[in-house]
Amino acid sequence: MIQHKFMIAEEALPSSQEYQKSYKDVQHANLLVYKAYADFNPDKPLPAPQVINRQIVPPIISESFVMADQGMQNAMGSYDAQLGINDNQLSGVAIVNAATQNNAVGMPYIKCMMVALSHVFTGILRMLPKLIVTPRTIPVKDHKGEHGYALVNQPSMGPDGQPQEIKFDYDEDDLKVRVEAGVNYEIQRMSNLQMINQGMSANPAFGQFMATKGLKVYVKNLKVTNSEELVEAVDEWQQEMKQQQQMAAKASQQGQQNNPLVMKEMNTKMEIQRKAQHDQIQAKLDAAKIGIAQQDLQLKESEAKANMAIQLDKHAAEKMRSSVDLAMSAVGNLHGVEMDHKRHYHGVEMDHKRHHHEVARTLLEHARHESKESAKQESKEHK
Repeated sequence: MIQHKFMIAEEALPSSQEYQKSYKDVQHANLLVYKAYADFNPDKPLPAPQVINRQIVPPIISESFVMADQGMQNAMGSYDAQLGINDNQLSGVAIVNAATQNNAVGMPYIKCMMVALSHVFTGILRMLPKLIVTPRTIPVKDHKGEHGYALVNQPSMGPDGQPQEIKFDYDEDDLKVRVEAGVNYEIQRMSNLQMINQGMSANPAFGQFMATKGLKVYVKNLKVTNSEELVEAVDEWQQEMKQQQQMAAKASQQGQQNNPLVMKEMNTKMEIQRKAQHDQIQAKLDAAKIGIAQQDLQLKESEAKANMAIQLDKHAAEKMRSSVDLAMSAVGNLHGVEMDHKRHYHGVEMDHKRHHHEVARTLLEHARHESKESAKQESKEHK
């Protein structure tokens, strides 16, 4: 295709750059100045510039665009929504369904496009801390959707009147980018909202659920002016409803408390609880008394065993003392007999004396041994 605008002889081109602009910038209206004579010689006239008429676009080009549209429709599984629709029988529902179906079949490609844009914007977001290093103002948008400006990399006064400084040096992973579908999905969103309304009308339980816990989702699908404020108002309204329900529950509870039947029932329950507590306390006291009685019995038994051991020790000592006295008395009697017969039995005096001493010693040792054995036997029996 020919894209030239003028045809002019090289010798007819003006020498001035200002005049040449008319030939280069054909989009702005201007005068075309050219040289009428070669070398300023009237005998050598030059032809005037000729405007080249635009040629008809070749059919192959328009066919290429049409074939490109058909190729994309075949690849995406889409079709023309107007095909097979009679203009006299066209309805709004048919238009909405056709647009929704076309939107649905193209969603995989649109989703890939949104993912690609997310990667691009993520790279831009990572580059911002490296580029914004000097004090400046940046446009911001708060959670209410209001636009404004914020000072970065310089001290400023915060909303509470305290000095603050926002450093634009965030980490790369602190912020995320999310690309969402825009107004092209309004038809599908409206269809979904209509389905929710139909479900709420058909199922009262689902309508009650959407009116309480699902109200925020329902409001988010309402694309109206200042919809962000409406979403925040839903949170406040739900909190107020909870407070009202709590107050109503307290009022109902107080009303029940003033009811004579309810008060009688509560008194009966409290009496049963008091009796159960009294029984528990009495059971603990009885168990404590039984424990104290068992301790007294154990103490008395220990005292009885100690007294018995003392009596056994006294008995063993008395028995030993009696044995010693008996042995000493026997020794004294033998000594008297020995003095009476000393004169007559002088020859055998020493033998008898030694014999009697040995007998006394033997008796004394026997008595001591017997006393020790008796004491050991009594101690074993006591243990």
